[in-house]
Amino acid sequence: MKRNALETTSRFFKYTLLAGASLFIFMYVVLAIFRIRYPFELEWMEGGSVDHVRRILSGQRLYVSPSLDFVPFIYTPLYFYLSAVVSSLLGIGFMPLRLVSFLSSLGCFLSIFLIVKQETRSNFAGILAACLFAATFRMSGAWFDIARIDSLFLLLFLAGLYFVKSHRSPGSAVIAGVCISLSFLTKQAALFICLPIMLYCILWDRRRSVFFVGTVVMIVGISTLLLDHVHDGWYRYYVFDLPRKHVILKERFVAFWTSDLTSPLPVACCMSVFYFLMQLPNSSKKNLFFYLLAAAGMLGGAWLIRSHSGSYSNALFPAYAYMSILFGIGLHAVLEFVQASFGEKKRHMEICLYLCCIMQFVRLIYSPLDQVPTQQDLEAGRKFIKTLASIEGEIVVLYHGYLPTLAGKSTHAHAIAVDDVLRAGGTKTKAGAKLFNEISVPIREKQFSAIVFDSGGSRFKDDIQEHYVRWRPIFDTDSVFWPVTGWRTRPESIYIPRSELIPEPDMKRCKEWGDAIRRIFRNCVGHTSGQGKVIELTWPKPVAFDLVVLQEDIREGERVRAYVVEVRHDHTWRKIAVGTCVGHTRIHRLDTPVTVSQIRLRIAKAIATPKISKLAVYLVPNIADSAEQPPAGGDLKAAPEK
Repeated sequence: MKRNALETTSRFFKYTLLAGASLFIFMYVVLAIFRIRYPFELEWMEGGSVDHVRRILSGQRLYVSPSLDFVPFIYTPLYFYLSAVVSSLLGIGFMPLRLVSFLSSLGCFLSIFLIVKQETRSNFAGILAACLFAATFRMSGAWFDIARIDSLFLLLFLAGLYFVKSHRSPGSAVIAGVCISLSFLTKQAALFICLPIMLYCILWDRRRSVFFVGTVVMIVGISTLLLDHVHDGWYRYYVFDLPRKHVILKERFVAFWTSDLTSPLPVACCMSVFYFLMQLPNSSKKNLFFYLLAAAGMLGGAWLIRSHSGSYSNALFPAYAYMSILFGIGLHAVLEFVQASFGEKKRHMEICLYLCCIMQFVRLIYSPLDQVPTQQDLEAGRKFIKTLASIEGEIVVLYHGYLPTLAGKSTHAHAIAVDDVLRAGGTKTKAGAKLFNEISVPIREKQFSAIVFDSGGSRFKDDIQEHYVRWRPIFDTDSVFWPVTGWRTRPESIYIPRSELIPEPDMKRCKEWGDAIRRIFRNCVGHTSGQGKVIELTWPKPVAFDLVVLQEDIREGERVRAYVVEVRHDHTWRKIAVGTCVGHTRIHRLDTPVTVSQIRLRIAKAIATPKISKLAVYLVPNIADSAEQPPAGGDLKAAPEK
């Protein structure tokens, strides 16, 4: 009886672990669906990726002399060309690139599952390994589905790893070589990461290594020579020369192993160690050396990339994929050891193991809502685009590629790509000096109608502030339009040339008018919103007001055709204003203030369910000595204060 109870308990925790782990994949898929159609950047470099795709579709070369118009990212081009194919079918924007990354991330889950299942013959171990990698979504920067190269790079590398380990034929070696080569053509770091895998093939299967290593050398070598020739030497400059100039941050040498690896993945690390210990007594050390060399490539590569300046958590992709594989294989090895060595106590040990694994997944729980832009972010982005569209002439938005095209403007080189060139010798190099002058000279000559200044600052900050003046902030609050991952930066202010300032008398009059508007709308007595034919606002005790503001949610069209504003006085409703439409904003100024405890908007006629985004009332101070007032007793159509 006790044995049956222990077995039932063990099975309960086993399937609880499986169900809980699977939730991470489900949660990621749901998040990706919500994020994929967001029309603005989830991460600050996404717009630059779209600019690369736009350039390919326009028939232009990617790797060219750096200029104000365009500087390529320091990556190999496969992701951008593949995204261009998808964009040619779906249209240019963030969604096609994110779709490539999302499907690639699902491919990564499948590859990890297949590698572990091939090693263990256990679906349970394979699923848990894939789920653990999905659980590192936030730890690796919430990066799986964004318009960046990393998910495709990892998918192709894992596919190559799978064919190296699980198949013995020369054909599989060629396929593995093609996958690794395509991974390199997505992100050149794959070449360093695959070197230990090549060493494994040479040591353990020299015949197959000829096909595997030969394929990699041939594809990587020929593609490098061809791309460099087509791009007049600029391919080598961006893909090999510039990355070598990045500074190594020694403080990250230890932080990678502590903060990035063992702290978030303590149980996975223990499973990995146990697996290696279990391999020591085996006469064949083939598996031991394969996974040790894979660790040298995937952990060592991630460690080296993470130690470079400018790196982010996405550098951990190979490390977390490797640890997920070892977690699944190690867990299976531990369970086999328990069943063979602990006899009647094996169920107790199984329960302990499942509980440890559950705690590992609990350690990786994150808030999904923090990974999705809000409705306020969406509205702020639309406002930003409208602001750009309202400015005549050329505008420079260095930190946010593609977005200016939504306002009908031209894009320019992305700030991170500009910094990569200037960090590699600055103006001492020919390319750096040319690029610096192409940007700084037009700024000094005030050739741009406006420059959008980011919260992250700018290498050209001094020139901008000397020749341009801050005209206005872009957003009204500090809480909107921040990227949900990556470097935390957003457009903050618009700078205009100093020579184009508004004349002083006009500026004074505008300030008076602005002060008057702010005084009018300073004292909001109450506000509400809702949908339907009656919207009411109630106070616990009577309040005085003499200005009523109505706003309709017009994203689905103007629906109101006739309305009445009423207040309740002496238990009866009294009409104080009428109108035929609300639109974006409608303002009613009363002849004299009213003091009541209830007001309502009654829609007399509408073509569909009315959606009122704002019913607000104000008590207006005396502004007779300020700018012009709205005419008493009338109503006027007004734009909201910006």
